[in-house]
Amino acid sequence: METREQLLVLQTGYLTVLAENPLQELQVNVTPTVVPSTGSVTVTINPRYATTLYDLDSLFVRVEDPAGGIQSVPVTASPRGGYEASISGMVFQGTHIISVMARSGNLTYNDPGESWSASPSHSVPIPGLLMGQTASFYVTDGKQVTRQPRPEEEKDRGGD
Repeated sequence: METREQLLVLQTGYLTVLAENPLQELQVNVTPTVVPSTGSVTVTINPRYATTLYDLDSLFVRVEDPAGGIQSVPVTASPRGGYEASISGMVFQGTHIISVMARSGNLTYNDPGESWSASPSHSVPIPGLLMGQTASFYVTDGKQVTRQPRPEEEKDRGGD
């Protein structure tokens, strides 16, 4: 029988440490969440590290329709802070999945807030961040489809 010390010596592999950062958050808001195919959806994105982040290295918004088609959606800075994307021209009835990915870079900074006379800025150094979030909305009318499996899903089910 091996002792505890012998087992520790024989241990191999990698240790992954996951840590939650309470200052980091990617807020994604979708309005409306139920829409006709002729309507439009606004996606409001607020990447935060203590406060709202600006000058991100990258920010992607993609929408997957019920048929499995994926489209990138342009993102613009919101006059109220954060970012916005608008989705329209939905063809298919059903649930549309929105994926948002944000990455900080060397030039990323956060909103310093208001300064009171000689008080220091509320801005903090921004570490390398990669944040992701999903949201969804439902289109009430349009073409009805059955979602086709992705190639990786076919392999999982035993397909070629």
